[in-house]
Amino acid sequence: EVARPKGKNELIIKSLMTTLIEIIRRNAILNESNLNLQTSEILKIDTILSYIRSNIANPHLLKKKEMASHFNVSIHYIGEYFKNHLNITLRDYIVQTKLKVVTEKLSKSNLTFSEISNDLGFIDSSHFNKFMMKSTGISPSEFKKSLSIS
Repeated sequence: EVARPKGKNELIIKSLMTTLIEIIRRNAILNESNLNLQTSEILKIDTILSYIRSNIANPHLLKKKEMASHFNVSIHYIGEYFKNHLNITLRDYIVQTKLKVVTEKLSKSNLTFSEISNDLGFIDSSHFNKFMMKSTGISPSEFKKSLSIS
């Protein structure tokens, strides 16, 4: 169009340029809104993870009903949301987080099993023992020995 004699070609060039600019502007807005959506999803997950870590010693606050209420969503939605974004169930994540805390306390402190049990909000030591057996397949004392070996 530039090589053609002047006339309607200027109108065509102007229209093409306006169209290209509009397409670029539209795509930039779409990309920005997608980025904002992704960022807000990450912030939501980070908020949930932070909530779990800060309440790991309060098992009643880590129940789906309590968490759903805290985040103002349905009980079903919080579990699905968590699973969809992290590929792990809420319950499994909580168990893993508790195990990390137990591992940390056993390897870096002289706390007794009873003290660790109390720190993590278990009703008593037997519940702590059951949790350890179910989660690791070994007793707390065997778990502590395995930490000192590795």
